[in-house]
Amino acid sequence: MNDLLFRNGTVFDGHRFLPAGTVVRVRGGRITGVGPAESLGPLGSAEPVDLDGGTLLPGFIDAHAHPVFAGHQLRHCDLNAAS
Repeated sequence: MNDLLFRNGTVFDGHRFLPAGTVVRVRGGRITGVGPAESLGPLGSAEPVDLDGGTLLPGFIDAHAHPVFAGHQLRHCDLNAAS
């Protein structure tokens, strides 16, 4: 399994934009290194992914919920079994 090396773009780590020239190394779907390319050790078989000036962002999880609405629904009488 080859590593991926995301380069040539802006990297946002979820808190701040990292310095220009930051690359991100990924192996098996997990980030294994972030920093200047020379700090990540031998890149050998890493497959370069050119971000072409774009921005690399962390994964987003949609934690959107309406707990008040759900609680309101539970307060009603459930007559589904009566039909």
